[in-house]
Amino acid sequence: MPSPARLTPAAGARLHSAHLLSPLKAP
Repeated sequence: MPSPARLTPAAGARLHSAHLLSPLKAP
């Protein structure tokens, strides 16, 4: 996985959002 420094702010935020919502979406 690429280092956070290489991610754009938007991509980083989207990744964080996905990681935070992942457990909630999990069955």
